[in-house]
Amino acid sequence: MKGSGLGPLVSLEEGKALLDEITVDDDSTDWAASELLAADRMAEKLGISAATLDLWRDGGTVIAFRKDAHEFVYPERQFEHSRPIEGLDRVAAYFPFPAEAWEWLVTPNPYTDSAAPVDRLRSGHIDEVVRAAEGANDYQ
Repeated sequence: MKGSGLGPLVSLEEGKALLDEITVDDDSTDWAASELLAADRMAEKLGISAATLDLWRDGGTVIAFRKDAHEFVYPERQFEHSRPIEGLDRVAAYFPFPAEAWEWLVTPNPYTDSAAPVDRLRSGHIDEVVRAAEGANDYQ
């Protein structure tokens, strides 16, 4: 088998311009800065007790990140109508770490109609998102 080679050489400036044309800004790592609430603020916002939030976290129903030895923060986007989004627990179970699960949930995905999986969960496409999560680590 014979390849076609590297192609024509281009200047550095032209190469940068060509890369800019095909490069997509990936804001998926910016989620942590804007939508995390401390446990007490999240419980207050949801109108639930901190104990309920702890139970949801311990049971894998919600995603939480350890802030320090005794405190957690919660992504606000995982809740709707004072409850965790349906199917969130099923999706998170496919990922070994909460941060990995959340990053996958907020990053647009070709298997979830090019939308962020968390948004597809919100709109009731639970089985679709669970199937996508099931295969998320197949090729890593």
